[in-house]
Amino acid sequence: MLQSPISGYQFAKISLSNEMDKYAYNAIVSPSLGTYVAVGKASSKGTVIRSTDFGFSWTSAYNSSDILNAVAYRLLNGVDYFIATTAKQNVLVSTVSSATTWTKYLTTTSNFINSVTIGSNGNAFIAGANNFVRRSDYTSSFATWTSISSTLPGISWNGISSYDGTNVIIVGNSGTIYYTSTSGSSWSAGSSGTSSVVIYSVAHVSSSEAYAGGASGYLSKTTNGGSTWTSVSPFSTSYTIYYNTIHIVNSSVVYVAGNIGSTSAAVYLTSNSGSSWTLFTTANTAIFSLSGVEATTGVAGAGADVGILGLVSGTLSLIDK
Repeated sequence: MLQSPISGYQFAKISLSNEMDKYAYNAIVSPSLGTYVAVGKASSKGTVIRSTDFGFSWTSAYNSSDILNAVAYRLLNGVDYFIATTAKQNVLVSTVSSATTWTKYLTTTSNFINSVTIGSNGNAFIAGANNFVRRSDYTSSFATWTSISSTLPGISWNGISSYDGTNVIIVGNSGTIYYTSTSGSSWSAGSSGTSSVVIYSVAHVSSSEAYAGGASGYLSKTTNGGSTWTSVSPFSTSYTIYYNTIHIVNSSVVYVAGNIGSTSAAVYLTSNSGSSWTLFTTANTAIFSLSGVEATTGVAGAGADVGILGLVSGTLSLIDK
């Protein structure tokens, strides 16, 4: 049984209008304090919604004919850049702060793009099924994408992260982690500590430090750019929780969300760079994304018919193992 949560806050369903709660929200970004942009997917379409009041109310920003899987944000030379990815190897780019106007690039007809990241130098990276890994940069407004997968194993990739646009880490099935310090010109295999666990997520703290999360309680940290990884999981790696989203606040404070089946989730907090973890809060639904979580504020993306969760004050119950 998990320990009692410490925050005195729990994730509760936010009321969404115009059927916005019919979407599963796999990714949320926070361009500024209290402002969130979330991308959602239904059976054959996608949506972008936006909040400017810490997630308590949301408005529709954009509707897509493609399923939307992921989104990244970066302010570059005074321009707000959003990149969203789809189930058809399409990339949608928005350069307006309201995220209401998007341009489609890289139009093809196959394979999901599961993850996207934008580094501080303006390089962006996407990763998905069938070894689909590409790089672009803001000087082209992210209109042109170049393959950087020639030295990678031919697998499907679940997550990709870059802190500075030069150092990149990519994660996939069977404990596979690769890293690069050359913006993807060449890749090296990392030692993840497992050869059987699916790794879903990865997030950088700095150019050399990052966390990766996956199935069976896998949660690890690297301090050398992705070469070697050390377990920092609150539980043994045989635990049933799977960590699929990581929210970095700073070098010390990190939140991770893990799902226990399809009906429960737990959010863990470290305040000492992963040395120890405390159960921060829980939810009575699966969580797919976190954004802006810090002390008493934050939102989470959940499945269809739940939509968006927001932190509210309340009494929390335990989740059984």
